[in-house]
Amino acid sequence: MIANAERFRRGMGSSFSCSICGTTEESILRVLRDYCKACEVCKQIILVGVWPLNFSTSLFEWVTANLRNDFELAFGEVDWPSLFGIICWKLWKQRNSWVFQGEPFNMHHILPCLWCWARSKVHRSVASVGNSARNTQNREQRPPLSEYIKVNTDGVRNLGLGLASATTW
Repeated sequence: MIANAERFRRGMGSSFSCSICGTTEESILRVLRDYCKACEVCKQIILVGVWPLNFSTSLFEWVTANLRNDFELAFGEVDWPSLFGIICWKLWKQRNSWVFQGEPFNMHHILPCLWCWARSKVHRSVASVGNSARNTQNREQRPPLSEYIKVNTDGVRNLGLGLASATTW
């Protein structure tokens, strides 16, 4: 994931400004957390008391705290680490749809889509718990440069313990 600020820093873009509103520096943290549309999505989901705690940290601290579920958020069958990953993916996808296809950011599409993905993830997980004949592949993982954080959208999930995790190199 690369946003305009990093693209501009590397000489790959002509502006560091936000692709959507054009006013401030576009970083990954801005797209996923600080942009007003991302805030609207999260305010619909996250408890008001947790809101200030969850939005006053660095990218690394924010991602780590959410994947560990430090705020102890729960949504019935859907656990927070999984929902958090889906939210980040959907916000990034919406941003790219705006930038590359001119599709406006649609809050009314995002929220139902989030819950649909989250529920389908729960049902797939329950269906696959008894299936031991999984298809696994070895994939070489290379660490990013030291000043970067690597975020995998497929993540690591332990269904028995209900935990999700991420690794930084």
